[in-house]
Amino acid sequence: MVLITTAVVMAVGIWLPFSPMAPAIHLQPLPAGFFVYVPLVLLAYCALTQLVKMLYLRRFKSWL
Repeated sequence: MVLITTAVVMAVGIWLPFSPMAPAIHLQPLPAGFFVYVPLVLLAYCALTQLVKMLYLRRFKSWL
């Protein structure tokens, strides 16, 4: 359920600036280059989170 909800919110967030109501709420479509960097930033975030988790587990040998 969480993944589906997240995907729906992301889709609406991407679609909204391209929608007919975008001018009414002062939105502009993002440049295409933005969509190239988003997956890279998300991948870097996931990798960094995994690294910190591994370091934490190695240091404290428990989840909490």
